[in-house]
Amino acid sequence: MNPVGAAILAAFGALWCAMGLAAWRGGVDAIVVSPAIVAIAIAIAAIQVSRRTPPRDPAVNRRVQRVVGVASAIEGIAIFIAANVLANIGRADLVMPAIAVIVGLHFIPIAHASGRPAFLYVMMALMLALAGASLLLPPTSIRDEVVGFGAALLLWGGAIITLARLWRPDASPA
Repeated sequence: MNPVGAAILAAFGALWCAMGLAAWRGGVDAIVVSPAIVAIAIAIAAIQVSRRTPPRDPAVNRRVQRVVGVASAIEGIAIFIAANVLANIGRADLVMPAIAVIVGLHFIPIAHASGRPAFLYVMMALMLALAGASLLLPPTSIRDEVVGFGAALLLWGGAIITLARLWRPDASPA
């Protein structure tokens, strides 16, 4: 994964955190915007790291971008379908865990293309474990908050780990 991938993880972490905050607070208000601060901080770090990281081979970069694009498109369609089906059968309480499962599974093709399969498989396993663990909570409980905050921490942690692995203090900025 590269600094751009870390910034994307950070942005989606902010979205998950905002969803968790919205579930916790019962709606969207100013506090829900606060996760953007974390995402912006990680994005700034990603810019700094990218200045110290050698560029990836353009052919590899195109292949990875293509796989990420296709996986993300399928992910978006699957989320749309799952959310609608679950809402229509009266199981809106399962939407957030279902989204977590879909997000976790979308890491599989990206792991193959990126050259960092172990890291992304761990991300996938943790996301699936989070979704599964949330199903142990009663439907009227804090399931959405657990999934939202848990996924945010997982994605932000993945972004920070990625940037820490890429950071080379001995490299001079480009």
